[in-house]
Amino acid sequence: HVPDTRVLELPEVVRRALDTSEIFAGEIPLDAATQASLLGKIMLPPGQDLRKLVGEEVFKRLTGAIGKALGSSAPPGMAEILSTTLATMKPWAVMSQVELLEFLPDIAAGRQPLDAMLYGIAEKAGKQLGALETVDEQVGVFEGFTNQEQVLMLVDSLDELEKAVPGGRSPTQRLIDLYLAGDLNQLPAEAHKQTTGDPTLNKKIIARIIDDRNLKMTAKIAELCAKQPAKSYFFAVGALHYAGETGILNQLAR
Repeated sequence: HVPDTRVLELPEVVRRALDTSEIFAGEIPLDAATQASLLGKIMLPPGQDLRKLVGEEVFKRLTGAIGKALGSSAPPGMAEILSTTLATMKPWAVMSQVELLEFLPDIAAGRQPLDAMLYGIAEKAGKQLGALETVDEQVGVFEGFTNQEQVLMLVDSLDELEKAVPGGRSPTQRLIDLYLAGDLNQLPAEAHKQTTGDPTLNKKIIARIIDDRNLKMTAKIAELCAKQPAKSYFFAVGALHYAGETGILNQLAR
């Protein structure tokens, strides 16, 4: 889900599989109409404001994180403008943006996250397009967390971003390193380190965001393949969904 230049360099085996497949399916539909509908689902109800939900101290940290990501060359006040825009969004949606802050230069350069790039390639090639989840299903995963839990998740994302790390690698960069190495054993272990300080909430996060969705996506993959067994599919989902005992790979093998 990131526009890191190294991630966007497709290995030849992946490029070949994409080129020869007939049907492409990502997590959710990535067409313009679906993306537009998503905007309305991540906004806070009228009268609510992120600043009030998280408090002034956390909101200042958010603005500071944006400013740091933008760098010294950004126009004065740009961090405040962007944080004000984020203030209209639900805490879980802001959390997802915080995790992408370090990629602002890539986004500004016009680079798309990997899943969007793959979708674009498939669309341009005239492939049949599909998805393993609806937007409502994916949004519903995060809506299942209370506002208090969402705020805690956002604060933890800011904590991770601000935390000094060995070698200067951010939490996201450490995940990318493991992704590029193809290390499906260490990838979930690293991701689980980056959860909140609340063990009960951590279990809920892993269950709702990873394990439960793995079950549904695996079932959907099997259903699609059974419907059109003569067709070849290219499925693209977040790397954490492939790993571990409950991962899609193990489930499909079984």
